[in-house]
Amino acid sequence: MSRPEKLTPLDCLSFIYVVAMFRDGDADDSEIDVLVEKLSEWVNDLDAVHKSAKQAMRWRSASSASGSETIAQEFVFCLGVVKEHIENKTAVMNDLVTIFESDGKVTQGEQAMFDAIREALS
Repeated sequence: MSRPEKLTPLDCLSFIYVVAMFRDGDADDSEIDVLVEKLSEWVNDLDAVHKSAKQAMRWRSASSASGSETIAQEFVFCLGVVKEHIENKTAVMNDLVTIFESDGKVTQGEQAMFDAIREALS
């Protein structure tokens, strides 16, 4: 699966959150629950949230299968969309903290990713 054709800012936010969720390996149920909860705070349409999250997971999986460079390119693309279209960057960063902490541990890789995202969105 290449980049979906008609992306919304929610779709790119979903992709960023999904990549963040998998940063420390596999995602567990608590991380997936938090992902859906945080995306639901951005839109009042649970069906849209589920559709966007599922698409982001497929997109991440396909990008990852193509290599780390591909997933990085897609991630940077989505950061650009979020930076341009989402005003509340603090909420995005708070969501990422919640996602990273949801499995009870924050790894050095997650902290590095958080710092890079914060810098990219500033």
